Amino acid sequence: MENCVFYGRFSSKKQNETSTEAQLAECKAFAERNGYNIIGEYIDKEISGRSDERPQFQQMITDSANKTFKYVLCYTLDRFSRRKEDSVLYKAILRKNGVRVISAKENITDDPARSIDGKHI
Repeated sequence: MENCVFYGRFSSKKQNETSTEAQLAECKAFAERNGYNIIGEYIDKEISGRSDERPQFQQMITDSANKTFKYVLCYTLDRFSRRKEDSVLYKAILRKNGVRVISAKENITDDPARSIDGKHI
């Protein structure tokens, strides 16, 4: 099993903590199906994905330098970032640290060594 961390967030007071619980449940199921071991969770509450000023997000980026996980698992890629510029920047930092981003719901990965369904090719 390969180590990953879960990143989830919800953006407004109209949403609630159950939205991140649902994201996590889906990601746990995805991880189990695809041989990932979730070793940590980073969750930002009531913070838009249009900003990179998200404490748990920034902590995850910092922690990626420790090389204890190989993947960031998100429910969908818009949970990681809603700004293309931020997405490109932070994915580049993660790649430098040997970490890739995976979407559980969209079954999309930026790792060329994996197929669309998350399995090794």
